[in-house]
Amino acid sequence: MALLACALAVDWPPGIGFAGGLACLLAGALLGRQSWLGPLWRRRDTARRDGLATLRLAERLAGIGCWHYDIRSGRQTWSEQMLEINGLPRELAPDPGNLRELLPDGGDALFSEIARHRDNREPYSFDYRVRPPGSPERVLRIIVTNEFDGAGRRTAVFAVALDVTEQVRREEALELARVRAVTLAAEAQKLAMTDALTGLANRRCTLDWLTRLLRASNWDGTPLALVIFDIDHFKSINDCFGHATGDAVLTRVAGLARQQCRDDDLIGRIGGEEFVWILPDVGPPRARELAERLRAGIAHGSAEGDLPRVTVSMGLAQFRAGDTAEKLLARADAALYVAKESGRNKVHRAA
Repeated sequence: MALLACALAVDWPPGIGFAGGLACLLAGALLGRQSWLGPLWRRRDTARRDGLATLRLAERLAGIGCWHYDIRSGRQTWSEQMLEINGLPRELAPDPGNLRELLPDGGDALFSEIARHRDNREPYSFDYRVRPPGSPERVLRIIVTNEFDGAGRRTAVFAVALDVTEQVRREEALELARVRAVTLAAEAQKLAMTDALTGLANRRCTLDWLTRLLRASNWDGTPLALVIFDIDHFKSINDCFGHATGDAVLTRVAGLARQQCRDDDLIGRIGGEEFVWILPDVGPPRARELAERLRAGIAHGSAEGDLPRVTVSMGLAQFRAGDTAEKLLARADAALYVAKESGRNKVHRAA
């Protein structure tokens, strides 16, 4: 409006007229406007260059690289830092081309993961490995964002990546150390609860197991049977054949007993040639049957190879309400004594 008022107020020379005068005013205004737009444009270019420099500095300090892929055009843009963490020269920016050969599996895992998340509206991340030319394998952690147009079609993929090789190696080392520690602890626990010669439960483990089972039986009345057995005339075996043969006989008897043991049973060695067999949820008739089967199995199977044939005597006791481990063991031990006194190679059940 101000320009229009000026054009009306001025007495323009002949040949210029009102329209020509208005055109002159507009041209002058535009020339004047350029005088203040120029510095603005220069400041904007400077800010853009400074922003890009700041971005590059931030990428370098954080070790983060950026990658952008335009699905419609097939063009990709790699930042210099993205190239560097992939072990590539910065001069290849912005598009280094097809680099599947850098990936141990040819890129199958990486691109399958990106394809699997094609509809994701939220960023997602995963790790993948690269093998740069002449360098050790690296582990990169990538955060990916899909870009969509107004119609909901995915148009581009933007990602930032970080080299986490050292972190992953530390985590792997810690996990390996943890597994080793757990394994060593389990082995130590096993050694603490296992008889070194026979591999059966040792006295401590056997008594602990018996105490727990008795606690349950006293609570709900579940049947429980206990068999104590030892090798007949074992001292004479050591005296006649030597202690090495005696140890071999103990190991053979332990193996035969283990073969007869059910999944829920426990057989332990509680003394020199003395063993305990704990039979949960077994009543008197079945307990006697299992004990006789083991006795016969040892009598027939102990002489295989060069070892002397041996027999065992057995004392069988059944759980009674109020039993402790000491009471139940004492009754079974008394029954074992009767079996030996009555001729050995026998099963005797406690009264």
